[in-house]
This record gives sequence, C-alpha cells and structure tokens, in this order.
Amino acid sequence: ISSGVRVTMVPLDATHAACITLDDCKRFRALNTVSGDFAAELCEQRIVMHNAAQPLDVPDAAAVHDALCIAYLIDPGVLKDVRHVHCVVGFRDFCEGQTIVDPRYYTEEKNCYYAFDGDRFKFVDVLCDLFARDKRKGR
Repeated sequence: ISSGVRVTMVPLDATHAACITLDDCKRFRALNTVSGDFAAELCEQRIVMHNAAQPLDVPDAAAVHDALCIAYLIDPGVLKDVRHVHCVVGFRDFCEGQTIVDPRYYTEEKNCYYAFDGDRFKFVDVLCDLFARDKRKGR
C-alpha cells in the first residue's frame, strides 16, 4: 500500500454487491460463444456453492472476486463509492491480517482508494461485451 503506486482495494463488500446471478448466466449463454458458455458454467457452480454455504442478499447469486478487479481496469464504473482513504494491514495482536480503513475526510495520509460498493449490472455488461468478442474474432 505504501509503494507509491496507485492502489485500489476491491474488498468483499464490493464483490458481493457486484454479484453474478442465474439470469446473468443466461445472458452469457445467449451470446453463443465459447467464453460465454464457459463463464456461465463456472458461475452456475459458484452460485450453487454460495447458496449452500454463503447466500448473498441477491437470490441465486455468487461473487466473482477477481473478475470484478479486472473489469475495474476495463471500466472503472463497475465500482461505486470509491474513496481515497488511509489504509493499513495489521501485522500483530488483535488486528493481524486485517485491513484497517479510515475513510474520514480529515485523515492526513490517504494512501489508497477503497471501493465500498460495486455495480452488478455494469459488471455483467462489461463481461458480456468481453465474451461477445469471440464472435467478432470468428471463433
């Protein structure tokens, strides 16, 4: 975080908000591409596991954490409520391994951007656009 490179953290709050649903999987399949079908299959499996072990607020949905981070590089609009904050990772005692975020406006050293929310509809649109490119390449 203190490397000097701009850091944007995408925590579980954002990835759970920008979840993929079974209806989204239908959109992926409707593209009739290898990547759309593959993504639908993987997401459907994740949804089964999420429903069993960690249901989200949105029914029949699952978080796809890493894909949201990459989608942010393509279209930053997939993340919402991104704030410049002070952030540290605890290395001892009670906070070992925890990310500690101080979003107060008067914090002196703001060292990263932190996404407090995600836009699931824009995220799926970005994915559909990418998966549809299979057709344009003649695959």
